Amino acid sequence: MLCCLLYAALAIAMQWSSGVFDGSWTNEPDEASHFLNGLMVHDYLTSGLGEHPLRYAERYYQHYPRIALGHFPPLLATVEGVWFLIAPTSYPSAMVMIALLSSFTAAVTAWICARWFPFPLAFGSGLAWLLLPIVRRGTDVFMAEVLLTLMALLAVIGFSRRSLQFGFWSSLTLLTKGSGLALALLPPAATLLSRCWGEVWKKWLWLSAALVIAMAGPWYALAPGALHQKVRSFGGHAPHPLGRLFTLPEFFWWSIGPAVCALAILGCIVCWRKYREDRLWLAFVAMVPGSLLLRVSVAVWEYRHLILLTPGLVCLAAFGFRYLEMRVRAGWPRRVTVGTLLAAVVLSLAMLHTPRAALKGPAEIASAVPPDVTTLVSGTTPFEGAVIAELAIRDPRRPSRVVLRGSKLLATWNPRERRFVPLFESPGEVGKILGKAAVQAVVVDLSTIDPHNHRLDRYLRDATDEWRLAEVFDGRFVLYVRLPEEHSK
Repeated sequence: MLCCLLYAALAIAMQWSSGVFDGSWTNEPDEASHFLNGLMVHDYLTSGLGEHPLRYAERYYQHYPRIALGHFPPLLATVEGVWFLIAPTSYPSAMVMIALLSSFTAAVTAWICARWFPFPLAFGSGLAWLLLPIVRRGTDVFMAEVLLTLMALLAVIGFSRRSLQFGFWSSLTLLTKGSGLALALLPPAATLLSRCWGEVWKKWLWLSAALVIAMAGPWYALAPGALHQKVRSFGGHAPHPLGRLFTLPEFFWWSIGPAVCALAILGCIVCWRKYREDRLWLAFVAMVPGSLLLRVSVAVWEYRHLILLTPGLVCLAAFGFRYLEMRVRAGWPRRVTVGTLLAAVVLSLAMLHTPRAALKGPAEIASAVPPDVTTLVSGTTPFEGAVIAELAIRDPRRPSRVVLRGSKLLATWNPRERRFVPLFESPGEVGKILGKAAVQAVVVDLSTIDPHNHRLDRYLRDATDEWRLAEVFDGRFVLYVRLPEEHSK
């Protein structure tokens, strides 16, 4: 428990140093959707019980059109909704929840390492996991990767125990993110590596599979968009197996760090035969094929999805560290060796950390928008989502305020040209669209290259008899408010 508290304090401190709590969002397109999903779950638990959940979600989407609970599995939204029952409903509060999930994962990693190493090295292993560049990036954004890693790590432990816990935690992994499908290849890979063919017919393994089908199957079978069918046209990448495999060294270099990579390779050499003796080590090794197969075969795949492998890589690096430490005689040589290794690891992790890609302004914009008016937000996907989320936070009777997206109301996505195409030609058509939707406030992001945003801004600037420029934020975002009818006449 003490280790977990120390990890949590460090995770929150790193978030603070990255600017997580200064009111800015990140440029991740899905961040606002994850946040609003959890906010909706919280609101349903507090004021929507009794209404059909699907009808409530549809009504919620009409007010805040960044809900994507059919597209994303429900576990992160459920955890966030319960968290908001005891914590403030705000973006910084949600980020504290992510920090706690990171600290739990680091503590489980340290607990695993304590099986093989003395406490200082086990504690340092959890600390090293928390400092990995890919983990720091995951802790600095409100996304599902940290929770996914925690669930997958618990599933690996369940597999090593030959327990139904494997099926339970695997189900929760899939209900966190579809990337959890990598666990499906863990049992056959483990069987091939260990050559224990009788394990295939063990009762606990088939019961685990049945449990996964029972718990996670209905969601993927029934939820609209749960298989991410539409993502590819919005920027997903077509599979290039060989090309993706060739980029793996780049992933390990920039996401894990050269020092940890070198120690992990050494640890893999040292422990090459250990996977036949230790079920937990076997599970870590067997998880690699599934993750790499998804990497080369699934259309939509990013480096952050490989975060599932990081606890096992850190354990490997700890083996490599221990091997070097034990091969040096006691006294000054040993102290110098250990100090050099620690310095190399810390410098490697520190130098590869990239600053948080902050998106500042949504909170200030939402505070300036008049209450209880239909608002149009037009800009990049992260910007639209962040402003909608901030408006939802400030809505005292959620869902009551109506928010519209410019990328939906004024444009359509062309998958061939990979750009937004305006749905209007003349300024008069813009006025008709805004009038039909009863829009009374408009927020525009002028930093985009999308033509519908600039045409919208041009129309609002010229229509001085109907609209006034209320405020400009950071020279990039502008807020327009419709004039009262007596002024427009």
